[in-house]
Amino acid sequence: MPTREVTVTRQKNEQTIAEAFTEFLEVTRLLSDPEAGLRTPAGKTLLAGGDATVRYMFISGASLTIHDMAILTAITGANPVGCADAGSVASMEIAWRAWAREHLAL
Repeated sequence: MPTREVTVTRQKNEQTIAEAFTEFLEVTRLLSDPEAGLRTPAGKTLLAGGDATVRYMFISGASLTIHDMAILTAITGANPVGCADAGSVASMEIAWRAWAREHLAL
């Protein structure tokens, strides 16, 4: 069973990621280059969150944007989107959610 200190640290990390994710969505909504979001302060915070960021992105209930997928690829090294689906954000999101079901304990 986790100690109180570990639980508090986990909650603080989750809060930090949630706040960075909200800021990231706002900052990237008008950017055309998905990679540009990685260089923003919020993007850097999400990258630093590593696996916790990946889990948050899938359990938050938010739709994935092209910028979110760039973060996921940068953290995981994965790119489950097939050539036929590239360019269709909806199809790309379906591919990422299938990847998450296979690779994460959600």
